[in-house]
Amino acid sequence: MIETKNTLKVLDMLKRYTDKKVCIKDINELSEDPVFSNVTSYLGTTCEGPDSIIVYLNFSYPNTCEATFVHEILHIILHYEGFPCIVVNEDIANALPSKLSNLLPRLRNVFSSTIEHPEIFRRMNSDFDLNLASYYKTQVQQKLNRFRKSLNNNQDKTEQYYFFRQQDILVGLEYFFYPQDYKEQILSAFREFYPDAYMSCLALYNKVKRIGFNTPRSTYNSAKIIKEHIIKYGKKKSIGTLNKVWEALEIKL
Repeated sequence: MIETKNTLKVLDMLKRYTDKKVCIKDINELSEDPVFSNVTSYLGTTCEGPDSIIVYLNFSYPNTCEATFVHEILHIILHYEGFPCIVVNEDIANALPSKLSNLLPRLRNVFSSTIEHPEIFRRMNSDFDLNLASYYKTQVQQKLNRFRKSLNNNQDKTEQYYFFRQQDILVGLEYFFYPQDYKEQILSAFREFYPDAYMSCLALYNKVKRIGFNTPRSTYNSAKIIKEHIIKYGKKKSIGTLNKVWEALEIKL
């Protein structure tokens, strides 16, 4: 266990809701899980079981581990506070080709993270004394690397290309909630690499910024707008059956 003033504080917050044991593991243990296919680009993730909570950390970035641990425990706390979750509609999923339905667990996790991150970032900044410069610097660098990799792999304007851009719009929404310097850096790169997706993401941000993500209800309302926006983008780009993947993700409060 990482024992610092910040990690002990977030664990005390968690104890208001559960006495489950919290364990730390190396994120590389998830390398065989298809949901975490690009696990080395994650700083962390978490899994809650019936008796324990496991926080997976990327020890390749030791300067971020404390902040990442706090971040992951805050995800769990939001669940106990009644923030909405993303679930898979099995009826829609079962009607999809297996190669599409297999994408749903990963996209469910990404959607869940996107709607929780604005509040988590706010709490990390306001409630803790963390080394956030190192944390956000690493986050930005990883996302820049993903942009470069995806640009090399997805040049043709196919249905799949725009399906990936839908994912960029979803993930890109959280960039608007980074601290100013890091926000400008990553949004500038987003605009350069994928200007169409960036403009759509900017329009989405303008739709949800007044509603926000600070309460379960506001997060639920913003999440509905996000889903509608992404599906509408897919229809505009005529991605066909791929849009059913987004329709299979439901928001539960």
